[in-house]
Amino acid sequence: MRSMSKSKKTVLIVDDEEDLTWSISRSLKRDRRALAVLCANSGDDALRLMEKKAVDVLVTDLRMPGKDGFDLIRFVRDRDLDTRIIVMTAYGSEDVEKKVLAANCCYYVEKPFEIATLKEKIYAALQEGDGCSSGPGGGMNFQIRSLLTLTRDVPDLMVSVYRGKRVGRLYLSRGRIYHAEVGEKQGQEALQEILAWPQGVIKASTGVSSKMRSISKKYVD
Repeated sequence: MRSMSKSKKTVLIVDDEEDLTWSISRSLKRDRRALAVLCANSGDDALRLMEKKAVDVLVTDLRMPGKDGFDLIRFVRDRDLDTRIIVMTAYGSEDVEKKVLAANCCYYVEKPFEIATLKEKIYAALQEGDGCSSGPGGGMNFQIRSLLTLTRDVPDLMVSVYRGKRVGRLYLSRGRIYHAEVGEKQGQEALQEILAWPQGVIKASTGVSSKMRSISKKYVD
């Protein structure tokens, strides 16, 4: 796993379930990385924190009393802040996914999830110098390469990548892509299309595999 920059980064975790924010924060601190981990149990508290301190990665629930996750996303976007956003929700739907994609969030995670899976996305987002935008250090190519590095111990993983009306599926085993599909495309052709996307929303599902084996190369070109 690649080491991150020595400069301390700030991660803000927002959810009205105090036990969840505490568990995520505790797990991140155990890794002993150069991170400042903040927690807020309401959108209002999170806004007050972000008004005072720069946040590198915002991990937020969507449904909360008072200000919700979409209010936090608008706060970041309206001020053009250099904050990567990870959305977690128990109320996933196609409409929600479209809104998250339109807001150019980095990752989308449905509850319940493994904290280890969420941490992979947090560390990947921290390594993205330009968020989820195109160009050096950004784009789906970078995000997926980061994901491969971070999932070398995961035996079965399906990664869904959303970009507008296009949906790509990547099937991984221990950090290696063995099958990809986008619409009618499969294999290397589908993989190269996904890697060329300048942005998208990633949703990972552990324990999901495919019988198809369309990619034999060990590493992405």
